[in-house]
Amino acid sequence: MATTTPGGPMRHDEAVVTVAGAPVRVYRAGSGPTLVLLHGGGLDETQLSWAPVWRALTAHARLVAPDLPGYGASPLGHTEPTLAGYRGWLLALLDTLGIQQAILAGLSLGGGIALRTALDAPTRVAGLVGLAPCGVSQRLSGGTAGYFAGQLAGIGCRVLLLSGAHDRLVPPNDVRAAAANIRHARFVLVTGAGHWLPRDAPEQVTDQLLGFLATAPAAPSAPARPDQ
Repeated sequence: MATTTPGGPMRHDEAVVTVAGAPVRVYRAGSGPTLVLLHGGGLDETQLSWAPVWRALTAHARLVAPDLPGYGASPLGHTEPTLAGYRGWLLALLDTLGIQQAILAGLSLGGGIALRTALDAPTRVAGLVGLAPCGVSQRLSGGTAGYFAGQLAGIGCRVLLLSGAHDRLVPPNDVRAAAANIRHARFVLVTGAGHWLPRDAPEQVTDQLLGFLATAPAAPSAPARPDQ
């Protein structure tokens, strides 16, 4: 199935699955290690953020990209709109799709969800890429963003944190400091980009994701459930 977005054609299999009693729209494509892409907050949804890098990634990973609860075609349902609430929902989604372990890549709110999941359920996360993630800057404390910079030393998987050089929402220095607090983390400053990294600098983001995939351990997946 092919869908055209402002960022270009995004070829995918689109499905609606039930997670925590509510429907969730999920896009899937490609083969290889499982890479779960989590979009940001505000007016975002999967296609808005990930279409610019989607095609290049499908040759290197099994992509799974949901609309988060409350965004796109996924109603909020009973999911609490906090990092902990979304973490619980993400684990339920992985269970529904038969995914034991995955590499997580998240933008902004999605990056905060990825970090929260790596802290609370480390066996489910094979690696993590955070693009201007929420939760690492006090500028975004409270609400759905939360703040857990002091807990980051508890993350044991390999981590790549990206920041746009012109990001005014999550300051690059805060992202750099977060990377310094994670044992196996690397920080990359993306020149010419603001907060919306996949759209501002798709080629640089693609290169960083592919480099991470090339060195990350394989993320095994259980067979999908018959009804999926």
